Amino acid sequence: MSLKQAAILAVLAAAVGVAGYLLFGGSDEAGGSGPPIVAVNVPVTLSARAQIGQKTYEASCAACHACCPARRLDADQRHKRLIAFDQEGSEPGA
Repeated sequence: MSLKQAAILAVLAAAVGVAGYLLFGGSDEAGGSGPPIVAVNVPVTLSARAQIGQKTYEASCAACHACCPARRLDADQRHKRLIAFDQEGSEPGA
């Protein structure tokens, strides 16, 4: 294979990759409309382990994965928190 053929092949592969991302790539938008896929039932009282898990989830995960859109951070807020964690070692949920 010549250098010219390799360059053409690389450009075509990149074009296919970009097209695939644009067609099938994820987004920060919420999922589709309609009823929820699953129902989550949280017990009235939680065990000691579950309470620890709840605190950990709220501190580290809820900013991106909260069940209520009002508790979720937008993409810019998530990005800023992750950058701060990477650079300063501060917790992402802090």
